[in-house]
Amino acid sequence: MCAKLYRTGDRMLVISTEYRGGVFFVRLRGELTKDTIYKLDNRVTKKVEALGICNLVFNVTNLKFIDYKGINKFLYNYELVRNNNGRVLLCGNNINIKEKLKKSRLLNYIYEISDELCAFKILY
Repeated sequence: MCAKLYRTGDRMLVISTEYRGGVFFVRLRGELTKDTIYKLDNRVTKKVEALGICNLVFNVTNLKFIDYKGINKFLYNYELVRNNNGRVLLCGNNINIKEKLKKSRLLNYIYEISDELCAFKILY
């Protein structure tokens, strides 16, 4: 498992990734905003593009804040994975970001699950 700490002013995003059993797990902690989405792009989106990843799980349990740029980056990754005939799942939807995700209709595209273990049940 790899983790990198990115800091931008007061905003911070920690991304850890793990590829296990054909599923690319992305765990986010901190804030996913216009100031930090480039980090997600560098660590996740470029891998999805380059490796043709088909199964992607975003764990947002520890995400404190998300703006519409962050939501759009989730949607972009969804489109990439869908073009690879795969699925994107989201787990750990917490009270800090739930309302924003609901308003954005992101959950109409990305299936919400309770935890990472459920991903294997759904994907296989």
